[in-house]
Amino acid sequence: NNLKKAGYDVIYKVHPDRTREVDGIFEEKAEIRKGYVEDCLDRADAFLFGSIRTSAFATILCTNKPIIALRMESDEPFKPSSEKAMECLKKRCRFVNAGFDERNRIIFDESELIRALSRKPEPPNNEFIETYMFLKRAK
Repeated sequence: NNLKKAGYDVIYKVHPDRTREVDGIFEEKAEIRKGYVEDCLDRADAFLFGSIRTSAFATILCTNKPIIALRMESDEPFKPSSEKAMECLKKRCRFVNAGFDERNRIIFDESELIRALSRKPEPPNNEFIETYMFLKRAK
């Protein structure tokens, strides 16, 4: 709701395995989209991820669109394979720190998210995808 209050049109792309679980939750807050994330590429100016551990995240990394991702406290023991990988991701994505409350709901500083979304888009840094996603051919 706060994204809409801040003037953003929100699209919620439902994970294919979670369509029943989200029924009735987001209809008032966002346009609901089902299907493949690739079908939403032209509809969104930026992408927000609650987790970077999705196949959709890898797809969106290969676009020119801004990416904002929640960096969960619980992700700390499971960082990408190296600090260098995370440093590369930070050059491509804007991260917002997040955690869980006593009822296991995701919490984060909403003003930090709005600031991340409102920053002027920059040309994407492709260091992460060039280093970690594409095989280098032997010469």
